[in-house]
Parts: sequence; structure tokens; C-alpha cells
Amino acid sequence: MEVGNLYFESLKQNHLKAVMHHAPIAEKRGVEIKFMERSCFHKFARIWYKLFRVLYVGVVFYFIPFAVMYL
Repeated sequence: MEVGNLYFESLKQNHLKAVMHHAPIAEKRGVEIKFMERSCFHKFARIWYKLFRVLYVGVVFYFIPFAVMYL
């Protein structure tokens, strides 16, 4: 279970270890960023994410249980 940690700790003089030893701190969460402050790409990506999230939740949590009961 500790293989990943053992490998990470065994790295010597690795730039990745120096960067990732202390996790970066997120200043803002995605929900806290207003829609109009986002770039065009991030606006498109947020709408795309919301669309797929609605479809995923609708299928997994609503359609599949009824389909299983029907079958």
C-alpha cells in the first residue's frame, strides 16, 4: 500500500520531489470564480462540464435504477 510513497521518498535530486513535497495551495475554488471573469475557453469548458454532469447524473442516478427495476 505504501509503494507510491516509498518510491517518492527514494527519489534524490529530482525537481518533481522538490515541487510536490509541499502541495500547492488553491487560492480560489472553481465555484468562487464568477462566470464573467473567466476566459472564453473556461466559459466553454464550464458549460460543457455542466452539460455532461447533468447527463451523467440523469443517467446513472435516475435512468439506470428504473431500467434495472424494469428488467
